[in-house]
Parts: sequence; C-alpha cells; structure tokens
Amino acid sequence: MSWQLRGFAPWLVALTVALGLVALTSLAHAQQGRRAGRISLRTASGSRGPLVLRPGADGLAGELFIDNLADEPLVVSRVAPRTDASDPRLPPTVAIKVAEGALPLTIPPHTSKGVTVSWVPDPNNRQTQLLGHVIVTSSDDLTGEVAMGIRARVPSRLRLLDDSALSLLVAAPFGGALFVWGLRARRRDGGASVWRASVVTCAVTALLALYVYARFSPQVTSADGGDGLQLVRHASWVSGLGAEIFFAVDGVSVFQALVVVMLAFIGLLTERRPPEGAAGYYATYLLLLGATLGFLVSFDLALLVVFGSTAVAAAGLLVGAWGHEGRAESGAGLLTVGAFALVALFVAVALLVRNGEPSFLVDGARARWTFSQPELARVTFAAQPVTVLSAPLWKVAYVLIFLSAIALLGAFPFHGWFLRAVSTARTSTSILVGAALPALGLVILLRLGCAILPEGMRWGSGVTVAVGAVTVAYAGLLAIGEDDIARFAGASAAAQTGFVLLGAGSLTPQGIGGAIVHASARALALGLFLLVVWAIQERTAERSLSKLGGVAGAMPRCGFALGVASIANAGVLGSAAGWGVMLALFGALPNFSAFAIVAAVGLVIVTAAQLRVTVRLMLAPLAPSWAESPALAPWDGKLPDLTPREQSSVVPLAVVALLLGFWPGPVLATVVGTTRDLADAVNPPGPGHVSARDVPRLPTRLAAVFVDRRRAR
Repeated sequence: MSWQLRGFAPWLVALTVALGLVALTSLAHAQQGRRAGRISLRTASGSRGPLVLRPGADGLAGELFIDNLADEPLVVSRVAPRTDASDPRLPPTVAIKVAEGALPLTIPPHTSKGVTVSWVPDPNNRQTQLLGHVIVTSSDDLTGEVAMGIRARVPSRLRLLDDSALSLLVAAPFGGALFVWGLRARRRDGGASVWRASVVTCAVTALLALYVYARFSPQVTSADGGDGLQLVRHASWVSGLGAEIFFAVDGVSVFQALVVVMLAFIGLLTERRPPEGAAGYYATYLLLLGATLGFLVSFDLALLVVFGSTAVAAAGLLVGAWGHEGRAESGAGLLTVGAFALVALFVAVALLVRNGEPSFLVDGARARWTFSQPELARVTFAAQPVTVLSAPLWKVAYVLIFLSAIALLGAFPFHGWFLRAVSTARTSTSILVGAALPALGLVILLRLGCAILPEGMRWGSGVTVAVGAVTVAYAGLLAIGEDDIARFAGASAAAQTGFVLLGAGSLTPQGIGGAIVHASARALALGLFLLVVWAIQERTAERSLSKLGGVAGAMPRCGFALGVASIANAGVLGSAAGWGVMLALFGALPNFSAFAIVAAVGLVIVTAAQLRVTVRLMLAPLAPSWAESPALAPWDGKLPDLTPREQSSVVPLAVVALLLGFWPGPVLATVVGTTRDLADAVNPPGPGHVSARDVPRLPTRLAAVFVDRRRAR
C-alpha cells in the first residue's frame, strides 16, 4: 500500500505544478489584457462623496478627482452629469470641466485629474435644489462606469433649515415620544405633565409642517429636475441592501402632512381627562404621528415599509388599549387589516426591487438593486417576461398594491375596521387614526400604483373606479340607516374615501388632483364632525340619534359647529371637501361615466343622511326628560355649550373648512406639479390616452391664480 502511494505521489506533484502554471498564465494574460489602470473617485477631502457644490462667483461649484490607482495609464472617455433631455434628473445648466485637458483624457499611473462641476441656477427654473450623479467612463473595463454623487442648493438665509426640515419634521414626534416615556421612567408620568409635553411636541411639529408647506413651490415638475421633489434629504443607510434615507415632499404629501399634524394637535387640545397609563398613551400617539409623517415623506420603499408597520402597530394599540366599549375587537380588526395591507405591500416591494435595475446610491456606490421610488419608476416592468404564479409580474404587483391601498383607505370591502375604530377610540385617537391610515393608503396608490406601475394602473383603472363608486354608494346606505352617531361619522367618512379611488382611477389630471385634494379635505371634515359628536356624547352619555333630538339646538355654538361640520362631511360645494368631490366626478366622467353616475347617486345618499342627522340634532324638539337626566346633573339639568377649550379646537377647523370651500387655491395649488407628473406617467399620449377636453377648468384656474400670487411674493 505504501509503495502504491509513493508511486502516485510524483503524479500528484506534477498535476499540482501544472495547475499552478495554468493559473499564473491566466493571471498574466488577464493583467496583459487589462489595457488601463484602476479608477477611483474622491472629493477634495478624500471622501467617496457626495460632492457638495458651494456658492462662488459664477453660481455653485465643486471639484472631484479621478485617481488612477494602478501601474498602467487610464483613459477617461466620458465625464458627464447623469441626466438627459428625456429624463432630466438634474436641473439645466449643470456643467462639467476637466482640468488641464479635454476628453478623451489619459491619466498616468498613480496620478489624479481634477474635474470641476458647476451649476448656475436658472431664474426661470423653479427647482432650487440639485441632487444627482456625475458619471465617469474609462478604459478600466473591470470596474466599469463609476459615479460620484453631487448635491447643491440655491443659497438662502434658511439653507440649514431647508436641508434638515424634513428630518426634523419626522424626528420631532419620535423625540417627544421618548421624552414622554422618559417622564414615566422617572416616575413623573402625571397626566398633566405628559399631556403638556405632548401638546408642545405637536405644536413644534405643526410649525415645521407649516414651514415645509410655505417653502414648497407648487409648480415644480420632473421636467425641472430632481424628479419634481423638494426639500430632499438623501443619505446612506444600508448600502449593502441598496436602502437609503430618502426624505422629500411632493404634491401628494405636503398639504396632507400639514393636515395630519394639525389634527393631531387639535385632537390633544380636546383631552379633558388623561387616560389611565397616560404616558404610554401619549407616547404611542406621538409614535403614530411620527410614523405617519415618515411614511408621507419617504421615497425609499424600505423606509416606507418600516414606517407603515410602525403606524399600523401604534394605531392598533391606541384603539385596542385605550378605546371605549368594544375596543378589543376594534383594535384586533384594525391590526388584522393593517397586517394584511403591510404584507401585501412588502411582497409587492420585494417583487419590484428584486426585478429592478442596478443603480447608483446617493454617494455614488453601485447597487445591485435599489429601493428608491424615482429609480424604480424608470423601470418598465411591463416589458419584463417575469411571471409570478403564471401571471405577469407587473399585474401581480399592482394587485398587491391596490389591495394594500384600499385596506388602509378603509374602502369597500375593508370599511369595517374604519367604522369600528372611529366609533370606539378616544376622541384624539379617532381623529388621528381617521386621518393617518387613509393617508398611507393614498401614498401607496399614487406613488407605487401610478408612478412605479403606470401600466398596472391603466390595466386596473376600471376596478379602481368601480370600487370607489361602490364604496360611496354602500357606505352612504350604511350611513342613512345608522342610529349610532359615532358609527354614522365613520360611515360618512368611508363614503368620502370612495371619491379618492374614483379620482385616482380616472387617469385624468383633474381626477388625480381631486383624489389628492379630497384625501386632505375628507380628513379635515371628519375631524371637525368627530369633535362635535364627542362633545355631545360627553354631555349626554348617549350615542343613539333617536334619543338625541334637539340637543344641538339647545347649545348654539355647538349647533353652529355641527352645521359647518355637516356641510364639510357631506362633501358638498361650499366646503373644502366639495372641490375634491367635483374634480373626482368630472375626472371620471369621460371614460367611466356609469361609475361616475353611481358615485353621484351615492353622494346624494350621503348628503341626505347628513341632512337627516343635522335636522334631528338641531331642529327636533328637546325631550323634557333631559332636565332630569343623571348625565346632566353636573350642569344642573341643562346642556352646557362648548367650553373655551373645545372652542379652541372646533373653531380653527370650522374656519379652515369654510375658507377652503370658498377659496380652494391654497390646497389646489400644491397638487399642480405632481398631478402633471402622475397624469403623464399613467396616461401618456397614444391610442389609450384619456381625453379631458370636456372637463371644466375652473379649479385649475383658481390654483394657477394662487400659484402666480405666491411666486409674485
């Protein structure tokens, strides 16, 4: 046996030597075939980027360096901004200048060449921010194209605040939640102290949201560069997965964020008695607010899933742990539907990201895939032959996105959780949840459905409009037969949600703009109506409409607030919600006239139901038995009118609802640019183009007047 091994050993040694020679020869040929050095990009400080352009004599400029790290010459054939006329990623007038030479440029071994990147902002361009990449192509065929991230902002006295406005907007509620929880840890969790801390947090967040709205330029579109996004905050997060911190605002989120924060602040002002476990309640409340704002301004889909999961969990906990009778069932229902929506969203995101295209991260690093919504919007998923369960990828992804959106919107057939949550939660919770979770659904439908999967939106537009029309009609019928005043508020609000789907599925600019406008106006109307409903319930300890006849008439200020709330909640002209309803109906009329008529009939039903409730509460005779009711004993048998604290909550919402009803320019203007981009994506010119020639232009003209006045200021 040992003799056989000794005879085999020389052959083993010879084979090993031969394999080594082959490997060395291959490596030598590879090095010989490498015609150039190895490329690397850096800024003047030595970092990989992004390069920040600083103000100078002729605009903004910065310098990056191309390093040749190898022993062979490097030939650079192209240095250019990552943009073109058909896809303007950057604003115009971005220039690239190579120092000491022209392209193609040969860089000797172990040396560097500087490249100056400059941007002279065009006064006629509405975009004030630059965020993109410089692409460098060289003879380094092993590395391939490399990129350096670049960023700049038009100089202003508020530049630092502009750079961090959205980060502060999202971080403020989370910071407030930690502070409130810290008070509990220090055994200073008295209801008054944590309530004051929560109110201050909401007030600071509201000021930040108001600042973001004031700095928003309404008519910026993707043609102005930067994908039409503003106040962008973009940084690395999990580079290995292609996930980034990507905050920005567009027409979908800027007014919606302001409304959500305002309702959260007003909801807290109505709190008379802190609940048991006040620190936990207010910390969860602020957590829901922060997660909702993060969802609204996130353009990275990984962040979207994280914030969405946090928002649903916080909303379910608020309803299930601190609600009224039936809260456990309501919280469980909300969490069940929310979990379904999040799973559908997660699977859709995974499918889209997995089948996306390689891209560059904000610092210029190459990524196999990306979670960036603007980058995924550039992928034509309908052209891919990929299938899921024998169906095209893009159809499966759109179905998942649509189901996730209507579940969070509280549309038919997922309206049950919305009715229960609104009717069993505390006043502040019902107002915030009624505004926050539907806002998440709108973002999913428009940013993922319209922007990333426009083919899917066109394919499913009929179903989207049909579900919207059915939601209006069915929820309207529920409302007209409802005796519980709190459930009536939820049913009427669910009916208004149908117009969001009706407008979004119409594919017309008027319909899409109407969907965005109505989502915010519906939340305002619901918040105002709930404030009046809970004020009545707190005084009477009664929710049955058959027993509440005339109670609002006995309280003049409450009756006036109820009248305004009823007009707004019915979605008729004269209130903020009326413009969204009108735009959604007119937008759907050209291609989906039958469904538009069904929705219009549903609107009549909702209006009739709202009129029935208002007449009963205000004009019906007040029952004499109320004078001896134990519920009115603290007020000597009389119905007390709204307190100063309640008026401080009700009056601002009533004023806003009326003002926006007569002058909708401030809200219509914010959607102009984004609506153009979404409509162009989902309804491009061609045989399938949806014409909107017969749609009245009055709301568009009102928005244009408001935009012109803001620009003149």
